[in-house]
Amino acid sequence: MFKAAAYALGEIGPDGSRSLVKAYNSSKYQPERDWVGLRADFLKALGRTKDVKQVEFLIDRAARDHEDEILRAAGIALGHFDEAKQKVRKNIVKELVKKLNEIFNKSRQSVDPGDPVMARAKYTLAAIERDWNQTLRKLTGQDFKTAPEWQRFYNKNKGKNWDR
Repeated sequence: MFKAAAYALGEIGPDGSRSLVKAYNSSKYQPERDWVGLRADFLKALGRTKDVKQVEFLIDRAARDHEDEILRAAGIALGHFDEAKQKVRKNIVKELVKKLNEIFNKSRQSVDPGDPVMARAKYTLAAIERDWNQTLRKLTGQDFKTAPEWQRFYNKNKGKNWDR
């Protein structure tokens, strides 16, 4: 029932976004790991509202959450802003590329195969990379597969017009 309500709120646009953010932040769904899937659904629905006022909230979830499913969902949600103004899209791309590179670098930081930080980063990268790449493709019109490729593209093109 909660998932269906989240989906419906995502379809009604900006009016639904406030309710989705409120539900996501509700203490009812915070303490238990059992609610991660539902909170991820709230984020995906929030993206479908295309409410530009919620972009920073979604970027914050993508950049700071510790749950892979939340990171993945926030990245997917940000992909719905492919028709937003260029400034908004560039900000999303900048933050996603920065986080993707951070995770990528952690996944390759050690030669010790037992390094828990590296192992965790590899797991996170595997969980989010495909969906974040898809979001980055939608926002930029480019097709890269790795974090360093996205970083090079962004560094070379951040000051250029992406809408040509």
